[in-house]
Amino acid sequence: MPDYAPEIRARVMRSIKSTGGRAEVSLRRTVWREGGRYRVHDKTLPGTPDLTFRRAKVAVFVDSRFWHGYLREEQYLGLAPYWQTKLRRNYARDQETTTRLEGLGWQVLRYFEEDVDARCPEIAAEIRYAVLLRSPQKK
Repeated sequence: MPDYAPEIRARVMRSIKSTGGRAEVSLRRTVWREGGRYRVHDKTLPGTPDLTFRRAKVAVFVDSRFWHGYLREEQYLGLAPYWQTKLRRNYARDQETTTRLEGLGWQVLRYFEEDVDARCPEIAAEIRYAVLLRSPQKK
């Protein structure tokens, strides 16, 4: 990504949606259609997970491979220093969020957008299984 002037970079960054991307919405629809009931972008939890199943304490994130820093080292080297720093910080924040949620007793599931696009029904089944395993049993 080229190193833009600050005002151009700010405009580009403002145009990028942080929630409700294509893959996230597709996964939400699939999970809902199969009976999963969840909260969307629960701001009371660290990292504001894309989907939360509060009773089962399962948090789901749908991440972009680029924005969340999952690049090969040679891909980082081709980026301007600003982007290298930003993406490494995003990745570190994701790790911190996962650790904090796990410390609160949550199971964290992270998926990349392209994986959701390629295998949405299988991912929805993985989520359902995790929720089922962690759901409190009714007496």
